[in-house]
Amino acid sequence: MSPLARLPYSVSKWADPFILCATTLVAYWAFSRAPISNLVLAAAIVGAASSVMTLLEWVRLPVVAQRQPLSKIFSHSVTTWLGTLAGLALTCALWGTLAIYRDAYYAPFFDILPLILIATPVLSALFILAADSLLGPSVQGGYQLGLVLLGRTREVNWHLVRDNLLMWLLRGFFLPINFCELVRAMGVFRGHELSLLQGSWVAGEYYALIMIYALIIAAVTPGYLFGARLIGTETKAISSTWFAWVVTLACYAPFEVVVFKNWFNYNPVAASPVWFQPWVQHLQHLPAVLETVGGAIILFALIHLWAEAQFGLRSSNISNRGIITTGAYRFCKHPVYATKCAVWFLLWMPFVSGTTAFDSLRLTFLFACVCGIYILRALAEEKLLSADPDYVSYALWMDEHGTFKFLGSLFPPLRFAWRLAYWQKLR
Repeated sequence: MSPLARLPYSVSKWADPFILCATTLVAYWAFSRAPISNLVLAAAIVGAASSVMTLLEWVRLPVVAQRQPLSKIFSHSVTTWLGTLAGLALTCALWGTLAIYRDAYYAPFFDILPLILIATPVLSALFILAADSLLGPSVQGGYQLGLVLLGRTREVNWHLVRDNLLMWLLRGFFLPINFCELVRAMGVFRGHELSLLQGSWVAGEYYALIMIYALIIAAVTPGYLFGARLIGTETKAISSTWFAWVVTLACYAPFEVVVFKNWFNYNPVAASPVWFQPWVQHLQHLPAVLETVGGAIILFALIHLWAEAQFGLRSSNISNRGIITTGAYRFCKHPVYATKCAVWFLLWMPFVSGTTAFDSLRLTFLFACVCGIYILRALAEEKLLSADPDYVSYALWMDEHGTFKFLGSLFPPLRFAWRLAYWQKLR
């Protein structure tokens, strides 16, 4: 039997991304014509996607032979619940303290935050009680932080406390960004749906990419909204290395301004709503090539969406919330990073966008540096996941059957088996 077939089916359902995207589109069409703000529209979309995917995961739950009586798990569940609220409180303290979150960009998230703060105590209590009852008590998650809060420090596993705090830090960083980006995308795309079919090819391409981007953000946001052991979406492991955090955060605001805009800026034009100016400018007299390249850009963007949506409620960075083996991950271990770089390469065409041949070479080198950051992210994630036997089984299978297996034959360090042996020597 293939290693892919042996992995837990709950994290490898091929239909999940299509269900998630369909839910998002239905929610958009249901609410976008209503007289509501883009903030409320974004919240409705995230709520619909979270509810449908949670229900789907719940339906997949295996039958539990014996349930724990409430009297045995109540104290444990309360401790976990208190730890969860403590983690949320610490995250809110960071949001309220750090100057970056006073920027107007984050206003949509803080406008919707009261709803999160009202819902979290109730929903977390229900999920924790149900998980402890059906699956048995767990010492991970918020339980360790709850022990600290109650002063039971002799029982505390401080490594698990660290991991739980890192999980909250990760969630606290990415949730505001994703929600605000979704609101922003709604503002660009909403009301321009017909532009996909009317007007110039370039205008249609622009709005198509904005729509795909909005779908990507809507797909990943629920993963940062919550994780639940009850439905198998909890964080099983999270990287604690400075290297993994640096290369990951470098790709997001506010750090990406320094890394991508100042150090490795391969964009030959000024910032403006002309994402596609280079490829349109260079190919405007070759309409057939223009449409072919435009089609390739859309194709890669759709593969990116497919790969992101495959995670569903397990979307995260530098952490393990379940091993995905189907969809785009059947062909490539890192389809998100590969397609991102492909889209940027075709949009900006750095190899011909310089004012001189040397300048084009310079821009191409800077683009290669950006791709290098994503390669480092992939390596950091693989090193973390190499502690999971399911991922090792999957990655070794991909060495022999993946789309890019030939590269490993040409350059052995590109094979996971080579890297795994190296990491095992370091342990």
